[in-house]
Amino acid sequence: MFRNTFFFPCLFVVNLFFGQITEEYHQCALELFQQQDFRGADDYFTQKIKLNPGDAENYFERALAREKYFFYAGAIDDYTKAISIDTTAVDYYFLRGVMRVKIGDYSHAITDLNKTVSMEADNTDAWLYKGIAHTCLKNYTSALEDYEEAIRQNNSHHDAYLYRGITHFLTGNFSKAENDFQKTTQLDSSDFNGLYLLAFIDVQKKQYQQAIPKLYRAFLHIRNRLTYPELESELLNPVFARENLKPYIHSFNKEMKQMDLPDSAWLSLGLLNQLVYMPEQAIHYYHKIKNSTELPSLYFHQSQSEFAMKDYKSALKSINHYTKAFPFSEAGFIERAALYQKINKPNDALNDLNWVLYLNPQHKNARKCCAEINQTTDHHKLACYNYQQYLYLGGSFDTQQTFFITCP
Repeated sequence: MFRNTFFFPCLFVVNLFFGQITEEYHQCALELFQQQDFRGADDYFTQKIKLNPGDAENYFERALAREKYFFYAGAIDDYTKAISIDTTAVDYYFLRGVMRVKIGDYSHAITDLNKTVSMEADNTDAWLYKGIAHTCLKNYTSALEDYEEAIRQNNSHHDAYLYRGITHFLTGNFSKAENDFQKTTQLDSSDFNGLYLLAFIDVQKKQYQQAIPKLYRAFLHIRNRLTYPELESELLNPVFARENLKPYIHSFNKEMKQMDLPDSAWLSLGLLNQLVYMPEQAIHYYHKIKNSTELPSLYFHQSQSEFAMKDYKSALKSINHYTKAFPFSEAGFIERAALYQKINKPNDALNDLNWVLYLNPQHKNARKCCAEINQTTDHHKLACYNYQQYLYLGGSFDTQQTFFITCP
């Protein structure tokens, strides 16, 4: 309804005032963003570009809209086009660098962010994202230097402390990591990552009982979790002393089940049980959630637990709900592709993986999964191509893998 109300009148305004930035244009764009009709905004700016393809700002505005609905590859293309028109706008380099960090293209991101700080040395977030890129590439010394500069510029910068703590953690300096994570939770009491990682440090110290309430509080804010696969694989999916944690979680379950809890708390309890491989208990809590529209991530996590229980039919139903709600979520389609492989639907799995690669051509795991399916379905040339792309993107050759691809 909103698109019908505002979109076509806005096109009429653009046609009337071609080449001019009018008050009506600003109002139209503002309305689209306020209503979170980001794909409508994408369509609108596409029409603007057709009318005036030499205006860098049109590409810049469309990139902002695309970023909002997670079409990062399209946003990068638009920032690149904007830069080709206007090489002096620092925001174009900065935001393209940020997008490249988000899709895992860390080397090119660093190039963009170096350009940004050379033009605008006090861009604190450019130093932050440059540090994140260095951390993901395991250039820890450079990463720490970048975080130090970000903190020097803003000593209350939550994310700079968080990622500096992560970098200290990855280098084995747990004392400094703990100090940084405590700082992040002081700056933001709803910080999932700081709470989660403080809990993991408790687990490292074998202080299991102290870890449980921190994990519960962290999962209340799961939507604020890290989004960088390289860091998640090392930090958020550890061998988490699960067997040692189970008895404490059983006790915590008994305490909590007598309470009348909000939906966010049931989701948190479900995730806590899912963490230690108790999917049946996790599903029990997920089923207590009454208003899933307020917690759309429920479907994703429920699907993971159903997958672990080998209830693939239910898992597919749950993940279908999630991908319908979030058609640009890479994680949702990766999860569904894994399900399709389990139920022997390789073509459906490939369709989902190809959609992920359209959204993010730098997605290493999608490339590897495509290669595996290509190999098992006797499409050897495609298998070879996708595996070479996986290695080119920085994937590691696994001598223990169940398939072996020989390329000419």
